[in-house]
Amino acid sequence: MVIHFSAMRLHNATGMRLLAAWFVLLEHSPRLLGLEGTKWGGWGLAIFFSLSGYMISQSARRSRNPWDFTMRRARRLGPAYIVAVLGTTLIVWPLFSHPPGFHLGGGTLLSGMYGILRWEFPGLFLTHMLRSANGSVWSLPYEILMYGFLGVLWFGWLRRTRLHGAIVPATIWGISTILLLGGDRILPGGDFKLGGIRVYYLVNFLALFAGGWTLAESNPSQRTLRWILLAVFLLRLALFAFPYEQDAVDAMLIPLGVVAIGHLPISPNRFLPDWSYGFYLWAWPVQQCLLDRFPRCSPAELTLGRRRR
Repeated sequence: MVIHFSAMRLHNATGMRLLAAWFVLLEHSPRLLGLEGTKWGGWGLAIFFSLSGYMISQSARRSRNPWDFTMRRARRLGPAYIVAVLGTTLIVWPLFSHPPGFHLGGGTLLSGMYGILRWEFPGLFLTHMLRSANGSVWSLPYEILMYGFLGVLWFGWLRRTRLHGAIVPATIWGISTILLLGGDRILPGGDFKLGGIRVYYLVNFLALFAGGWTLAESNPSQRTLRWILLAVFLLRLALFAFPYEQDAVDAMLIPLGVVAIGHLPISPNRFLPDWSYGFYLWAWPVQQCLLDRFPRCSPAELTLGRRRR
């Protein structure tokens, strides 16, 4: 079965990415002040990973070979990330560290350059509740793992198989959702890591990514999406009182919702600039700089980026 991806373009992807980046900002504002966080950030990341699964699977189909696919992803993520690293190292670090400067003595320059990976620099944001110069980028390794996983499967096997394109991602979506449904009875806690990767987060993001990938391959009609979305939403309400099941139901609901909304004929992609990735990279450093100058600002002021007089 040949699927024509030109007919599957998400009309509202740009708007949803901007909304997801804004959700992450709403999550970080109270946390940077040491206050209890919200679920906005989790929903924002769920939107991001669902969109990625949908769109990256199409990118793999359009790519001529693994190298072409890798370069497409590198061009998408690399330049903005490098600019964020250089901006933090050459501007934020010398201007906002205490005392100001690069702290060249005592070998701290090397430590600061290692901060490119850790995003913690000598003398920078020492008095803040969270010292990291960019706590948003923790999710990028998971995103890259999803790209690699899909690329290996597609170019290593799926491109040559006669299986319907939705079977494999649907299986992955189902298995990872079942694992989430079991919660702590099956998966280790959120802080358990293998090679620096939190296992629970990996399974959660994989479920969302595979959900978007499955919907890209199956290309359900808008009417079908609406009925499935309604059924899963009702299931979500029924399981609301069970905390560990919520992630599993969200892993079913959010990809469906994202794709259903994406197919609505609103088409803001024509008018909205695709600034979501830059917004995602720069929101945290800007908020940390604001906190350095106005340590008593409120979450609302930190979200809006301005200080009331």
